[in-house]
Amino acid sequence: MQPLYDREIERLHDPVSQVLMVASTYTRQIVDPAEPRTFTVLVEPLVGRITNVRNFGDHYVVVLSGTEEIPNDVVRHAFLHFLLDPLPLRYSHAVIVKRPVYEMAAKAPRLADDLRDDFFSWFGECTVRAVELKLKRMSPSEREAALQNDDADGYVMVRPIVRELANYEKTEPKFADYYLDLVRAIDAKAETARVAAIHFAPGQTAEEAKEMSAEALARRQAHSVTTVPDDAGAIAALTEGEKRIAEKNPRAAETAFNSVLAKYPDQPRAWYGIGLVALLDHDGEKAKQVFGRLTSGEHAASQDPMVMAWSHVYLARILEDEGQLERAKAEYQAVLSVQGAPAQAQQAAQKGLGDLELRKPERP
Repeated sequence: MQPLYDREIERLHDPVSQVLMVASTYTRQIVDPAEPRTFTVLVEPLVGRITNVRNFGDHYVVVLSGTEEIPNDVVRHAFLHFLLDPLPLRYSHAVIVKRPVYEMAAKAPRLADDLRDDFFSWFGECTVRAVELKLKRMSPSEREAALQNDDADGYVMVRPIVRELANYEKTEPKFADYYLDLVRAIDAKAETARVAAIHFAPGQTAEEAKEMSAEALARRQAHSVTTVPDDAGAIAALTEGEKRIAEKNPRAAETAFNSVLAKYPDQPRAWYGIGLVALLDHDGEKAKQVFGRLTSGEHAASQDPMVMAWSHVYLARILEDEGQLERAKAEYQAVLSVQGAPAQAQQAAQKGLGDLELRKPERP
């Protein structure tokens, strides 16, 4: 299995390192390997479409695997907790002054249960969410919508921290050294009055709470795409197929994807899996047919950016191998216009376009 692990590590290393570098740069903190606190990213290709985050005391761990798109938001959130979690306790004498705001926020029905009686962890979570909003590329309207959601869910300290981060960005100290000034700048009385006027979002139904269980991250990734059926069996089969593709076991993958197509004949992710099976079988004609189906016509995966983008990429590579360079170029260019396309697919398309520019047309 070592080659499988090596491929996944190679695929994940640069994107994950970029996420960590951006967070470290913003907070101006360098992780010292000699410190007892650790942050580790484990790669486990065999767990399927699941991202798992755990921390045991001073040891933070993220387990990644099983998806085409790397969960950058999850990695960033976990790493920011690693960087920032010690600060509320380090400056507890200043943070504790804001507790009246927390007493009101703790009544929010959607506040995480483990934060209802842990003031310092709640303050730390608000700090992490505020820094995240600064790191994400968002329009002012998108940021305001995110702040409103945080307020409604009980994370009411995110808004004033975001406001004070604007002053931090104008200074030179690292975030850990500036944190005391940031906390002291928050007006607890003004925030208490503001929070008193907030209408917290209603509590979750039993079904919604179930979705936020141990499989929350996997479920959210699956259901964020409307083309994935709300069917645990189908999701399990799709995950099984993806695992078998990673193992280069086309027959087992084909069986898994066909089991989904038997129930959902037009399921785009299952068809995408069949296209990958065709590639493993070196069946260019079938692969071209399947990826063509997913990129145009009535069965196009227009509601699934991942499938649409990668289908264009693989179709372009097939056409390029056939010497149809203009058609290949058009397919690569189509990737760049897919709204919500994975960054890896866009990078593959840009690389493909660059390679085409260097390639001379061959005589048929």
